[in-house]
Amino acid sequence: MKQIISPILLFLLLALAQSGSAQSCECTNCGTVVPANTVSDFEFEVAGATNGDLTDPDQGVCGIYIEFAPDHIWTLEMTLIAPSGQRLTLIGPPNNGGFFSGSLTWGITFLPCAETVEPDPGFSPQWNNNQGWTIGSAYRGSYYPFSGCLEDFMAGDVNGTWTLSVNNTSFFNVATLFDFKVVFCDQDGLDCFPCEANPGSLKVLDDVVACPGDPSLELSIRPEYGSDPEPDPSEYGYTFIISQNDTILDYESDPDLRSYASGRYQICGLSYLLEDTGGIPAPDGSLTISEVVEDFSDLIPPFCGAITEDCLEVWIIELDTTYLTETICVDEVYEYAGERYDSSGTYVVELGSANGACDSIVSLDLIVLDSIQVSVFDTICRGEEYCVGPRCFYVDGVYEVVLPSTGPPSCDSLVTLHLHVKESPVQSRSDTICQGDSVVIRGEVFRTTGLHIRFPDPNIPCDTLIELKLEVIDPVSTERRDTLCAGDSLWLEGQFINTTGANEIDYISTLG
Repeated sequence: MKQIISPILLFLLLALAQSGSAQSCECTNCGTVVPANTVSDFEFEVAGATNGDLTDPDQGVCGIYIEFAPDHIWTLEMTLIAPSGQRLTLIGPPNNGGFFSGSLTWGITFLPCAETVEPDPGFSPQWNNNQGWTIGSAYRGSYYPFSGCLEDFMAGDVNGTWTLSVNNTSFFNVATLFDFKVVFCDQDGLDCFPCEANPGSLKVLDDVVACPGDPSLELSIRPEYGSDPEPDPSEYGYTFIISQNDTILDYESDPDLRSYASGRYQICGLSYLLEDTGGIPAPDGSLTISEVVEDFSDLIPPFCGAITEDCLEVWIIELDTTYLTETICVDEVYEYAGERYDSSGTYVVELGSANGACDSIVSLDLIVLDSIQVSVFDTICRGEEYCVGPRCFYVDGVYEVVLPSTGPPSCDSLVTLHLHVKESPVQSRSDTICQGDSVVIRGEVFRTTGLHIRFPDPNIPCDTLIELKLEVIDPVSTERRDTLCAGDSLWLEGQFINTTGANEIDYISTLG
C-alpha cells in the first residue's frame, strides 16, 4: 500500500513553487494559452529520484496541483500521463453545458483517494465538470480525480516526463495553464528547493513594560537559533510582526513602539524567502497571525515563510494609575515588575522609563487566602468506612487529608479527621426446649443443643452480635399399671380411662 503524505507535508514539498527551482521541479512550458478546439500538452520533467520505482509501496503520486484560468470549465478535459504512458483523467467530462466561468485563476489540488479532501463549498469531493461553477469565482479546493485515483500510478519509473494533456473542446473559449506540479511520496534525490525559512526563537527575551513614548520601546531584538543554522541572508529576509490580540498591525524590521497607544502588544519574528516578499499579506485591520500560519498549510502557500512560536510581550501602560486586583493562596508568591509579594495588602508600584522621563503608577491590591482547615469528629461501626475526598479510613485514629482547590478564589483545604470505630454490641441468650420444638431468631430456626453465634449484618449499622445457648430436652416416659372393675374408671391427667389395654398420655412439665 502506498505511503500517503498529508496536505501539510505537501506544502513543504511544493514550497518551491513560490521561488526559483530546478528543472526537475517545474513545468517546462507552462504559462501558455490553450486555444479553442485544440489539445495542448504541458511537460513536468523529473530526474534524480532515488526511489524511482512506482511499484514500491513507499513511492507513488501523493499530490497534483494545477493552476489555470478556464473561460469555460465545462468544455475542458485534463489528463495526466506518466512516463510509462499510463493515463489518469483529472478534470472532465467535457460537455457543452454552462455559460461562462470567467478568467480568474483557479488553484485546484488532487489528492489520493485514501486522503481527506476539502472541496470548495457546495461541490462534490470527486471532480466533475457538471456542477454549478459560477462566473467571477476563483476555486481553490482539493478533490479526487474525475476518473480513478492517484494510487493507480503503480507502474513504471518516477523519472522522466510527466505530461498534462489539456483538451479544450470549446469552439470559442480559451484556457490558460499557468502551472502544474506532481508531488511524489518519496522525494529523496529530487533536485528541489524546500522552504528553509527559520525565524529562530524569542523565548530568551524578557517582556517589556513601559510608558507611552518611552525610549525602551525602540526595541533591539535578535532571535536565537541555538544549534540550528541561520537562513542565508542573501535568500531569506527577516522582519517582526507587531500584533494586538492576534490582529496584525504592522511589519517592522526594527520594531519601534514609541508612538503606540497604551495596551498589550505581541512582537513575533517572521523569516521569509526574499523572492516571495510580494506574497506577504498586508495588514488590513482584520488579518490575524493565526490566518497567516494557517495559510502555510496550503498545498501552495502565498509565500515561503515561518513565524516564531514564542513572541515578545510588550505592555505599554497608561500614564494614569492602573488598578490591579490579584488573589493568591498562602505560601504562593505574586511577581510583578520584578518584585515579589506574598502578603495581603495594597502596594503602589512606580514604573519609570529608562531615563525617568515618564512614570506610571500601578496600585496592586493583593489578597492572600488562607487554606481552609476543618476538624471532623465522627464514629462508625466495625466493618464500615469513612471517606474524606479520595481517601477512606476503617480503624480508630487521627487523619489529615488535603483537598486540592477546584479553582479561584478558593485554596486547598486541610481536613483533620478524628475517627472512632465502635464495636458491635453483644446479646447473650439461654433457652431450654423439648425435642421437636425450636427457637427462631432473625428468621433463622434453631433446634439443636449448643452455642449458636450469629455475627452482625454488614448491611445494618452497628448490628448486634447474638450468642444463643440452647438446650434441647428429650421427653420422659413413665409406666403405670392399674386394675379396674367393670364399670369403673381412672382419672389421670384430666382424662377418664375405662378400657383395658395400654393408654398413652402426654403431659407438659412445669419447665415446658
